[in-house]
Amino acid sequence: MFCGRIFAQTHDSALTRSEFHREILRLSEKITTLEKYNSDLKKANYTQKKQVDSIGSKLSVTDANMQKIADSLHITLTNVSSANEKTQGQIQDINHTITNRTLYWIIGILAVSLLSMAVFFVLRNRLLANTKNFDSQITHTNETLQNEAIKLDSKLVEILQTQLSIVRDERKTSDVVKTDHKLPLKVGEEIHRMRKRIEAIPREVKGLNALSNSLQRLEEEFNESGYEMEDLLGKKYVDGLKMEARFVDDPSIPKGEEMITDVLRPEIKYKGVVIQVAKVEVGKSY
Repeated sequence: MFCGRIFAQTHDSALTRSEFHREILRLSEKITTLEKYNSDLKKANYTQKKQVDSIGSKLSVTDANMQKIADSLHITLTNVSSANEKTQGQIQDINHTITNRTLYWIIGILAVSLLSMAVFFVLRNRLLANTKNFDSQITHTNETLQNEAIKLDSKLVEILQTQLSIVRDERKTSDVVKTDHKLPLKVGEEIHRMRKRIEAIPREVKGLNALSNSLQRLEEEFNESGYEMEDLLGKKYVDGLKMEARFVDDPSIPKGEEMITDVLRPEIKYKGVVIQVAKVEVGKSY
C-alpha cells in the first residue's frame, strides 16, 4: 500500500530522492521501535511466565501442605471421634455405675426408713400400752390413797368429836375461869382442811358421803361448844380487816378490786370473839 502510494506520487508529483530517503528512515525507526517493543513484550512475557511457574510451584507446595493438613485433620478428627466414642462409653459406664449405686442407696434408705417406722410404731404401741397401764396404776393408786385418806379422816372425825364432847361436858362441870382453846382450834383447822379435801375429791369416790355426814356432825358439835368459823372464800378484801393477807396477781379479778381467793388458815371465833385470825390469799389485778 505504501509502495503504491509512492508510485502514485511518482506519477503525480515526482518526489525527490531526499524525501524518499527521509521516508525510508522514518519507516526504519518505526520498525526499530516495533522490534524493541516486541523485545520488551517477549521479556515481559518471559518474566510473567517465570512468575506463573513460580506461582504454580508455590500452588503445588500449598496443595501438598493442604493435603498434609487435610490428612493431619483427618487423623485428628479420627482421633477425636475415637476419643469421643471412648469418652461416651466411659460416661455411659459412669452413669450406669451411678444409677446402680443410686438405686442401691435408695433401696437402703427405704429399707432403713421402713425399719425405723416399724420400730417407731412398735415402740409407740408399747409406750401407749405402758402409758395406759401406768395411768391405770396411778388412777388405782390415787383411788386407794383417797379411800385410805377418807377412812383416816372418818376415824379422825370420830376421835375429834368424842374429845370435843368430853371437853364440852368438862366445861359444864368445871369452875375454871380461863378456857383452853387448844383442842377446839385443832378441831376447827381439821374441819377446814377436810372441807377443802372433800371439794377436791370426785363425788363417786367410795366413803365420801359418809365422811361428809361425819364432818357435818363434827361441825354441829363444834358450833354447840360455842365455836364458829366464817367462810371468807370469795369475799372482797378490805384494808383494816383483822387477818393475815398475802397478795397475788390474778387477771380474772376486775381492776381496782381485791378478793379472797384462798383461805390458808380459818378464822375461828368463840362466843363471837376472834380467838384465831385468818391467813388468806388475796387476788388482785395489777
